Amino acid sequence: MHPTEALLRDHLGDALEVTRIEPITGRGVFSIVERCHLRGSAAPAATVVVKRPTDGPNHRAALDGGAYRREALAYRELGEVLDGLGPACHATVDHDDGGITFVLEDLERSGRAADQVVGLTADDAHAVLDTLARWHRRGAELDLAGLDVRRSTPSLIPLAAATAGLDRLPPGERAVFAALLERAPALIEAFDARSDITLCHGDPRGDNVVIVDDPSGAEAPARLLDFQQLAVQTRGADLAWLLATSLDPDVRRAHWSGLMGAYSEATGRPIHEAEEATRIGTLLPGLAVLLLVQREVSDGRGRAMVARSVERISAMVADLL
Repeated sequence: MHPTEALLRDHLGDALEVTRIEPITGRGVFSIVERCHLRGSAAPAATVVVKRPTDGPNHRAALDGGAYRREALAYRELGEVLDGLGPACHATVDHDDGGITFVLEDLERSGRAADQVVGLTADDAHAVLDTLARWHRRGAELDLAGLDVRRSTPSLIPLAAATAGLDRLPPGERAVFAALLERAPALIEAFDARSDITLCHGDPRGDNVVIVDDPSGAEAPARLLDFQQLAVQTRGADLAWLLATSLDPDVRRAHWSGLMGAYSEATGRPIHEAEEATRIGTLLPGLAVLLLVQREVSDGRGRAMVARSVERISAMVADLL
């Protein structure tokens, strides 16, 4: 029996038939993600998405870094934030080694998965920013000091490790990132001094969102996936991460004012605050991509993802920092 089928039957009941299991690619560094087609009285839906721990070095990294624990926190304790903005969780399964499996609503039954390599359209970006605005408003109402999640990520990135990535960049991009590294200490200080703190998704990029087919009947026009990188920090970190990783530079530049204005209106905060938060937040993808280019990537999609990330993030760093 397939391990995913055995897990589902153990935790949802024997009156369950798994008729097909399809791997979902492009999601989950720390997890194996599968769509499972179900029948029987114990089936919570015709299809569910099962997100189970991977193995090898990535599994160890997820355990050490708390990725599984943060996602479990989202589904088990943060329902007031997650409700209507992410998938429903049918079950969570704790494994003896610390890994956790999640049995989730299949959002693609009523929506369209975005593709980070292709990039978001301006309309897609508006939808995701609307959802992030709702997430950020709810998150700011939590007892943030008591949340067991990450804090101010840029201050935790060793600048020496980031600097080692310069030689892995295309020659035309190195000057932009070299200048960023020179300014990094001051920018980190500005990032940590931001007062617009909330619970951030931490990884709102194209591969982690589903665009709702009929937003008029939904809580939000987009739904978020993957809560392994939850963080308490400036909301600008989420805004910058989305725009820098998932919009081609010409789309971002052409629609910048509209996107910032829509987010500001949805949060009830001045547009200049959103723009400044995003500018400072751009430090985060700027440093992170210098670590990303040092990883060995063997598959074609992974190489395309790295190339697009360098191109898009470089352009945003040059434009804003």
